[in-house]
Amino acid sequence: MPASCATLMPPVVDVSRQIAALEAEYDRLRAKTEHDDLSGGDADLARGVNELFTRTAAAAERVLPRNSAYAKQADQAVRLHPRTGGVMNPGGSIVRLFGVLRAFRDDLEAGFLVELEASIQSGVFDDFLDMAEHVRSEIHRTPAAVIAGFTSRSTYENSARLGKSQPKRQMVARSRPTA
Repeated sequence: MPASCATLMPPVVDVSRQIAALEAEYDRLRAKTEHDDLSGGDADLARGVNELFTRTAAAAERVLPRNSAYAKQADQAVRLHPRTGGVMNPGGSIVRLFGVLRAFRDDLEAGFLVELEASIQSGVFDDFLDMAEHVRSEIHRTPAAVIAGFTSRSTYENSARLGKSQPKRQMVARSRPTA
């Protein structure tokens, strides 16, 4: 399935599960040091911190909507060394990334992002239906039916997942005049 047709927001359960797994690893590492940023430990702790940083940064990239305030905050949470380009404080970055991920999860659980997704989905639905109408009238019926059918099915599935009954617009089948 093309990325543009994929579900825009990850399921709340998936986001919560990923964050909980990362937090459990943070707690395990935190027990080995007296600092919240996981500094001051031995080589094994440093290795664990670097691995957790990589996993946390990857989770942020996976679940946060691109170009959103959340993604921008996640980018700012990671401080790079001006000369080497390496992460200056991986443990501190983990703590800051957790703040962004938790804020996103909380907003997602509270339903604040559902209307945004529904709005975007309805715009995509309209665009694909317009494209299907153009293909039907200018080219041929079969590709238009495939586009419209896929769009309708995808939109109805997303609407059901979001708790909506129907999308804004429906395609009406019309017969082509015969010559």
